[in-house]
Amino acid sequence: MKIKRKLPPFWFILHWFFPNANPKTICVAWGDTLYTYGELTPDLLEHEKVHLQRQRHSKVIGIFWIARYVLSRKFRLNEEVLAYKAQWNFTEKWVKDRNWRFKCLIHLIDELSSSLYGNLCTKDKAKPLITG
Repeated sequence: MKIKRKLPPFWFILHWFFPNANPKTICVAWGDTLYTYGELTPDLLEHEKVHLQRQRHSKVIGIFWIARYVLSRKFRLNEEVLAYKAQWNFTEKWVKDRNWRFKCLIHLIDELSSSLYGNLCTKDKAKPLITG
């Protein structure tokens, strides 16, 4: 896995489909590389690793994955649920303070149900998707 502190070469396409994505904080997984200017926390790395694995660490497969991600809400929701589950499982395992874990879960729920992904689900639906 490589990490590049820049936007991916197809950023203009992603930004057109996802205008609420902040280029200073967004992380984009493509092939074997993470593109971000933002902080990569250990739990976020787990999330992004899922996307890289689903693309089989291949930029060629990644192109098709990204096209499907952009065009299909159902596919995008499925892919994000897998990634958020991995992020939550990491948090559950390593964060011992239950109040902090709860705050982390609320953050994940807020993100999955946000306009960043096109309001794919409600907060009520996001919680069991992430924790189930």
